[in-house]
Amino acid sequence: MINMNTQNKIISNIRKELKENIDIKYKKNSYNFFKEKINPIGVRVPIVRKVAAKYFLEIKALDKKDIFNLCEKLLSSGYDEERVIAFDWAYRVRKQYTKGDFKIFEEWLKRYVSNWAACDDLCTHSFGYFIFQIGR
Repeated sequence: MINMNTQNKIISNIRKELKENIDIKYKKNSYNFFKEKINPIGVRVPIVRKVAAKYFLEIKALDKKDIFNLCEKLLSSGYDEERVIAFDWAYRVRKQYTKGDFKIFEEWLKRYVSNWAACDDLCTHSFGYFIFQIGR
């Protein structure tokens, strides 16, 4: 089990790296793509995905429960880029999914999916894979 200090350090490092990659013009233009309210930091998606991959290397040996807890911390921030990282990590542990994970994905869907981009990230990857695998 990952301790709180380690969790906080990982989240803090991610946030620092995201802030170092803010593109103000991109952030301003992001609002044109959504009717719904969004909360971008202003980091381009390819960079966010690189950050997700980089930090996943630090956590990949953790228990799925610990990874999902880190995902929840990222999701609860309300920032779009942190949501992208959380849903990316959830998909990366897809081979460990169990039937009980349905409740987690359902809760994330209800709480954190409020636009098409969030829906794409969760539903076409983690949740979609879950339903395909478990439904067999």
